[in-house]
Amino acid sequence: MPGTSELASTAEAVPPLADPSAALAWTQRLSMSLNAIAGQISAASQALAAVEVPASLGGNQNGDLASFSDTARAISDLTARLDAIERTQERLADQLDAVQEQIQRANGKESTSNDISAVEEESRESGSAQPEERGLAGAMKDLQKKVDGTLETIRLDQAWLYARLRNTAIANNKGQIKPLVMANGKTPPNFPGTKGEFEHLTKERYEHILKSYNQPIKGDTAAKREACREFLGLPPPS
Repeated sequence: MPGTSELASTAEAVPPLADPSAALAWTQRLSMSLNAIAGQISAASQALAAVEVPASLGGNQNGDLASFSDTARAISDLTARLDAIERTQERLADQLDAVQEQIQRANGKESTSNDISAVEEESRESGSAQPEERGLAGAMKDLQKKVDGTLETIRLDQAWLYARLRNTAIANNKGQIKPLVMANGKTPPNFPGTKGEFEHLTKERYEHILKSYNQPIKGDTAAKREACREFLGLPPPS
C-alpha cells in the first residue's frame, strides 16, 4: 500500500481533468496513500506509551545516581520520539496542503468545486456525460473530504502529543492524568483525575472515554480499560 513516501510525488503528478480515467486513477492512488498516512500518524503518536519510563521519573526521593541516569535517558528518549513525530506530522501537513492546491489547480481551473459543478451542470443540460466523468466528480469530492479528514487527524494528534507524553511519565496512582482534547477542543466531562481513579472505573466510564475520542468500543471491562490506557498514553498498573 502506498504511504508517505508516495504522497508528494503523487501530488506533483496531478493529471488533467480532461482525461477522466487518468484523473480517477490518480484520486484512487492518493486515497490509498491518505488511508496509510492516517494509520501511521495514529500508530506513531500512540507509540509514546511503549517507552519504558522508570518510576524515578516521578521524583527521585533517594537521590540515587543510577536512578537519575535512568530518568535522564528516559526523558531524552521521550523527547527524541516526540520531536520525530512532530517533524513527521509537520511534513505531512505541508504535503497535504500541496495536494489541496494541486486539486484546486487541476486542469488549469481555479478550484475543484468549480470543475465539479461545471461537469455536473453540463451533464444535466446535455445528458451526454460519460460514466468516467461522473465517477471523477464524485471521486474528487470524496478525495477532498479525505484530505480534510487527514489534516484534522494530524491536528488532533499534534494536540495530543504533549498530554500523552505527560501521562507516560506518571509514576504512581496519585499522578494526575492530563486529559486529551476532543475534536471540539474541549475535554470529556467526568474525566478521571488520577491514575488510581482510572484503574477502577466502571465499564460505562471507559466506554464514555473511548466514545469521546471516536475510538472503537469492544471487549469486556478489562479490554476497554487497556484500550483507554493505550490511547491516553498511561503506563501499566503499578
